[in-house]
Amino acid sequence: MGNFGRDILKILRDDMRSDTGIIGSLDLVTFPKPKRDKNSVDVKKSSTPHDIAIVCMSPSSVPELGQLRLGALKVHPSLLPKYRGPTPIQTAIMDDAPSTGVSVIEFYHTGEHGNILAQYPYALDSQSTLMGVQAALALLGGNLLLKVLGNLEHVRKHSVRQDRAQATYTEQACIENTRIVWESMTAAEIYKRHRAYCGTAHMSAVWRRKHIMHTVLLLDMYLPDPDTPVLSEHYDDRPPGTVFFRRKSKYLEIPCIDGSRIHVTKLRVIGRTEKDAQGFVNGYLRVNGALRMLTAPVKPKVPTPPFVYPPGHPKEGVVHTYVNQDFAF
Repeated sequence: MGNFGRDILKILRDDMRSDTGIIGSLDLVTFPKPKRDKNSVDVKKSSTPHDIAIVCMSPSSVPELGQLRLGALKVHPSLLPKYRGPTPIQTAIMDDAPSTGVSVIEFYHTGEHGNILAQYPYALDSQSTLMGVQAALALLGGNLLLKVLGNLEHVRKHSVRQDRAQATYTEQACIENTRIVWESMTAAEIYKRHRAYCGTAHMSAVWRRKHIMHTVLLLDMYLPDPDTPVLSEHYDDRPPGTVFFRRKSKYLEIPCIDGSRIHVTKLRVIGRTEKDAQGFVNGYLRVNGALRMLTAPVKPKVPTPPFVYPPGHPKEGVVHTYVNQDFAF
């Protein structure tokens, strides 16, 4: 169900407990245990017959849907028919969409193709994050759902069929969404992916210590003011992915392919504890600008290859011959 579903459930429960609420009883729908049909759900038994089912974003089917007097509704965090599927908020952020929203629709066994009963828009900007947008849309969606339930017969009479020609679809999130490709990603691209997936996944890169590869999660970051001075006089002489620092600085500075940079304030090496920038420097780093994050692991006993700039880049053909320092755990 996720945070989106839990936040909506809380709104429904608060209404049920209110003296003026419209919900008489409420039972929680949960996912099945492993080895069962992934499209089925378990419903906690109740002494009160269910009138209607509410599905929150999940593509799961509803058992015995035909036996529910009022059928089923679905709350989806997008303005349908745009962004159908499992990652509507993430995709809207990645698309630089100026707005998104929440929809309450009829639910027919699976998917998001039912008639639209109500919608509410929500503006996005360059700082919008997955968790922030998700919380806002859950609040809007829960309250919109209560309005629909309170006037269901009228709303259904005036429902709108979705235009298939306008439908867009989202894909399941995967690890590639948050893997930094230093050879092609700008700071703006990395930060946008951070905003789109942080809360469920973190941007990641690879560091090498001798023959052992370590995955590093960049937990928190931001785009610095372009007028902020760089942390090293060697900034322009190092390739993307190089880590610059100062002992008393609250961030690490990492250049990107277009000359822009990200400032990272929290990191974690997989298998180790989370650290802020100063803790990371004290624990792992020795020489400023001597460590470079990699896009992908390198095979054991194979030298780390030099950074290769893409064709057409101003630095195409430049080879960086410095050697990464070791860092000890």
